[in-house]
Amino acid sequence: MMASESHQDVIFEQRERVGWIILNRPETLNALHPTLIAQIRSLLDSLREDTDIGSLVITGAGRGFSSGADLNWLQGIPPERIDARGFMEPFHSLARMLQNYPKSLIAAVNGVAAGGGMSLALLCDIAIASKSASFTASFVRIGLVPDLGLAYTLPRLVGEARARELMLTGRIVRADEALALGLVSRIVPDEELPATVQQIAGAIAGNSAFALDRIRALATLAGSTDFDNFLRVEASMQGECLTSEEHKRRLAEFMKRQSERRQGRSEQISHEKVERS
Repeated sequence: MMASESHQDVIFEQRERVGWIILNRPETLNALHPTLIAQIRSLLDSLREDTDIGSLVITGAGRGFSSGADLNWLQGIPPERIDARGFMEPFHSLARMLQNYPKSLIAAVNGVAAGGGMSLALLCDIAIASKSASFTASFVRIGLVPDLGLAYTLPRLVGEARARELMLTGRIVRADEALALGLVSRIVPDEELPATVQQIAGAIAGNSAFALDRIRALATLAGSTDFDNFLRVEASMQGECLTSEEHKRRLAEFMKRQSERRQGRSEQISHEKVERS
């Protein structure tokens, strides 16, 4: 099943239990603009409690994922109108939303992911890249600091030394290097990206939402606390899972499938013995 809905700068498609959020400004390589940001936030809000959607994919229409901030928009803002905290709040609101979102997020990086586009991809749980994808923390080239949390997320993926190099040089990282650095979990031929991402997102969507939420929380916590506190939180979450109805149901289903497989193998062995006798 595929359902599609357009929000001007954002297209939403439901493909089975996977929701695809498609940035739809291909003429600008999906440059980020306050209107686009607001539409993504509104869409995410509307999907938060939707039980028909198990995971979400973010990708770009056309030749790129996102080229970062819309430079024409930036250039047109009078300096006297820029209040730093207020100016960044819509972008930071999206970053917080993605960091704490209750559904798993996959970035399908189908071309350039520059500046805020790179930041957006790394706010997802998983990034999968096409062969033609590239990443660049290009902020420094136009006299800006990384935003949308990039200086927070990047060192956690590639280490502090490599993160500093990428942010201070703004150099372009091609897909093969992005995989080696750990920016993405895999690269695939361009034409295979949608199907590969759909398969992975579908596998995630089929798992326990109760457990997925806690796995993602544990993965985030791991980089910001000591081991003993981590184990305390782990124990608490495992207790919640062990007493949940979803765990009981899924465990019973798993045990039933195991029993049926064992019974099937036993019958097959008996049948083969009869044939040999």
